[in-house]
Amino acid sequence: MTSARTCLAIVLTLLLAAPLSARHKPVQHPKFDLKRPEIVAFVNDVVARNQLKKRQVLALLRKGEPQPKIIEAMTRPAEKVTPWWEYHDHFLTEERISLGAQFYASIASRSSESRVRAGSPRSISSRSWASRRSMDA
Repeated sequence: MTSARTCLAIVLTLLLAAPLSARHKPVQHPKFDLKRPEIVAFVNDVVARNQLKKRQVLALLRKGEPQPKIIEAMTRPAEKVTPWWEYHDHFLTEERISLGAQFYASIASRSSESRVRAGSPRSISSRSWASRRSMDA
């Protein structure tokens, strides 16, 4: 029993005497510099547009961590530029076409009602309103 206690005492002494640099340190992730002019401008814009409190937006950004690999992947040029005809089937599905038709129909009925109430000429149609709306998006 004495040798076990002696061994334990030696191990504890060595652990306590180990330099601080050898002990486990939590990983410090880089944070955003919230004083950078573009970040300050972004925060001010978000606060103004969305009626948020500045301290809430800053608190949220403080939790963020820069992801250089993601930024690099986003800014890297595409390996291949694919023409529309090769990938349009991915976007033009039956479901999306149906939803688009429903959306157009709802615009048409709302536009007609608004036009009649306002006394606007028939030349202002849902089609012209929808095309202007899509340009705003």
